[in-house]
Amino acid sequence: MSYFGASFRQSERLRYERLTADHATALHRVLADARVYACLGAQPPSLAAMTAEFAERARGPSPARALREHWLNVAVSCRPTPGADNSGNLVAPTYIGRLEATIYRDPTPWAEVAYLFGVPWWGQGLAHEAMRWWLTQLSDGGVRVVWAAVAPPNARSLRLLQRLGFHERPASVAPSLGSYDAGDRVLRYDA
Repeated sequence: MSYFGASFRQSERLRYERLTADHATALHRVLADARVYACLGAQPPSLAAMTAEFAERARGPSPARALREHWLNVAVSCRPTPGADNSGNLVAPTYIGRLEATIYRDPTPWAEVAYLFGVPWWGQGLAHEAMRWWLTQLSDGGVRVVWAAVAPPNARSLRLLQRLGFHERPASVAPSLGSYDAGDRVLRYDA
């Protein structure tokens, strides 16, 4: 499954590119905010930990796991405006978040998704735009069922997923989800 033939893709206001360890510094600035990780019930990672995590995600699963799953991780930035800044320099992308999906081959492909966006971009419809784009990419790749787990205090994420067409399901009927923690709310999307 190749989701990125080109180096990046775009939606109306956003640009998406494969996540690498090189994105860690820019994304750490916006994601390592206590308010972002409070939604996950966790503490923000250090830059070193985020760099290591992004490097691992870029490498993909171990060979044994790669037989049954495929990892997709994307850095999200605001689409640059054409041209250069007042100094004549090209404008660097403004990274605002990331998307992830683990696609399982069981025997019909299904995915588990997650996303994180920096606080300055909350409430602008950008996570909705990104996730709508993400679901289209997964569907175009043959994934018809998508699952997500949401920590109970994360009402914003729950509402966003419901607006996208996800429906809450009992955790007992969900497959084993890597991001699920006891007490999380579990949602399913059918393409």
